[in-house]
Amino acid sequence: MKTIRKGQMSTLRFSLNRSVAAEGAANLSLNSPSRGTLTFTKSLTNLGSGFFSLALDFTDTAQLEDDTYSYELTQDGTYLKTGFIRLLEADLTNGQFDYKMDFLMS
Repeated sequence: MKTIRKGQMSTLRFSLNRSVAAEGAANLSLNSPSRGTLTFTKSLTNLGSGFFSLALDFTDTAQLEDDTYSYELTQDGTYLKTGFIRLLEADLTNGQFDYKMDFLMS
């Protein structure tokens, strides 16, 4: 599971098949059960050895409301990666998701 901070720039790193993925435009679609799909078209950067990165700026992450999203990374209609992203509130100082609320509400 990947994590990003709300309202802050976040760089996502992916391990991708180099025979399919290439530097250039890619679409990151974030799906939530309670809201519509958010799609961001961003530049995919090759870090070498099959690793790529994609940056979301603060205006992108400010649009996120739910704590968990499923994601699909595509390029030219080809699915590159799927998984989950956890949204962290920007004021958390230790970089970890605060599970206290989950425990209090259960």
